[in-house]
Amino acid sequence: MEQERREESPVLDNPPTVVNFLRETNRLKNVESFQAVLLNTRKKLLRVEEVSHGLLDTLLVHPREVFRAAITANAAAIVLVHNHPSGDPTPARRISKPRAI
Repeated sequence: MEQERREESPVLDNPPTVVNFLRETNRLKNVESFQAVLLNTRKKLLRVEEVSHGLLDTLLVHPREVFRAAITANAAAIVLVHNHPSGDPTPARRISKPRAI
């Protein structure tokens, strides 16, 4: 019974728990990555799905891909996770300039 308990999916019911669970995996990535942590109704991990990966400082994510992963897994909840390979968690300030067509 103890072995079964250890093999159970972790409960990820608050931000610090999610951070601790994914910290080492994301720390080793050298490009930006956007992940969906898919949970069941008891907030237990179903799986972590990498939705998109980008460049050193750029990432493109479409909502369709986020929801596709959650629907496919029959997830009851999702937690969205994004890393910063630079180690600086400060959001980038991007200003889009209009382009002539």
